[in-house]
Amino acid sequence: MVTYTALGNAPYLPRFLHRLAAQGVVAYPTPHHLAQHGWLPAAWQGFLADNTLLDLTTDNTEQLLATQTLAQQHGKTLIEVSGSFLPAGAAHGFMLLVGYSGELPNAAQLWLDAAAPAPGAWLPCGPVGSARFTRYILDAMRFARQQALADLTPQSSQGPPAYRLAAAVSKTADVGRKHAGPRPAISEATRAGSRDTGDQHRAGRLFHPRQRASSLRRQPGADDRTGTGPWPRLYRKSSAR
Repeated sequence: MVTYTALGNAPYLPRFLHRLAAQGVVAYPTPHHLAQHGWLPAAWQGFLADNTLLDLTTDNTEQLLATQTLAQQHGKTLIEVSGSFLPAGAAHGFMLLVGYSGELPNAAQLWLDAAAPAPGAWLPCGPVGSARFTRYILDAMRFARQQALADLTPQSSQGPPAYRLAAAVSKTADVGRKHAGPRPAISEATRAGSRDTGDQHRAGRLFHPRQRASSLRRQPGADDRTGTGPWPRLYRKSSAR
């Protein structure tokens, strides 16, 4: 059975300990005596199991690569783990980005499967350093989205903020309905005319239903009320009104 030891004092480490315990993984908090790991940077945060270091620090990539070199000198394998490490992860699992080239050690695989929302629900990003880079990109995209929403959201102290775009669309629709007036009723003759002029309608000649019916009456031969014109069915129905 693999046993993990949490090293560091970051506020998110207890969240991982809680998540691992809920998944049946044995993990202990930072011991008081760390002389055997004195080669690690003072601000290092993560988990140690066998010869595997799961690096959860949030420093820059240069410091990360320096720590990787130190780990190799001491016969350890460093796995980069990045993410937001939010409090909700203690109960539901963490969204994890992983940086490591090659086949993951068994200790790292077990830890990631337990800490993630589900086994295998973590993202391998590439070699050490790539997980941080991926997080930077995701953070930039999230910031851009939040900024775009902020530009559309007026500051208001009364109730939830309303989007200017939605308000503009609603206002435009109100103006259109006001100028359009009530919707006219469609007579049976107009319905018949609409069916007869389907080909013209599909060709792109779009009219208001009443305009279409009146324009048909002005077609050559359309005034022939004997029923022999080009639109006999239309005028038989309209003359019966």
